Amino acid sequence: MLAHNAESSGNEVIVKILNLEPLSASCEVFALKELTQVQQDEHNAKSPWSDQLFLFIKSGFVNDYAKNKWGVIVMRKQPGQQLSQMTEWKTGTSEFKRHMVNTVYERTLQKVYDLVEKKGLVHVDFGPTNILVDYDGCYLIDFGAPSVFHIKGTKPTFEEFEHWYKIRWGFLWGSVLQEI
Repeated sequence: MLAHNAESSGNEVIVKILNLEPLSASCEVFALKELTQVQQDEHNAKSPWSDQLFLFIKSGFVNDYAKNKWGVIVMRKQPGQQLSQMTEWKTGTSEFKRHMVNTVYERTLQKVYDLVEKKGLVHVDFGPTNILVDYDGCYLIDFGAPSVFHIKGTKPTFEEFEHWYKIRWGFLWGSVLQEI
């Protein structure tokens, strides 16, 4: 990853090298490609993804000197930082922190459900370390296994999904919720 103070053309990128030995490693490549497609489909429409950057994902394979095959993902770095790292969080009142958590909850709920509805994928690890926040929005990260799963069978309605999401949110965000 380019350092924050490195000179670049304006777009910071991440190059991720994956050991393909565990078959689950290819999940991240697939999930990120599907997310990119959702973002491209929604680019001109007002949507929950409109505050997300295009991920600009390219992926492929390289062989090392010993002819081992490695997966490579090149993507734009998402903006923001974890909620707990924001100055506003560190200095905010409990009421303000509850407002921030509720905002993140609402924004990510719709984003996660959009991926379910449009691509049949569910991101299950939307905890505090996998959501980056800035003044423009919330950004989901970590689309590798075991964070993303295919939905088999009928996709849930929004109401059914929200019921599951609320329970999962409580589990993943429990320590944050106790803090405030």
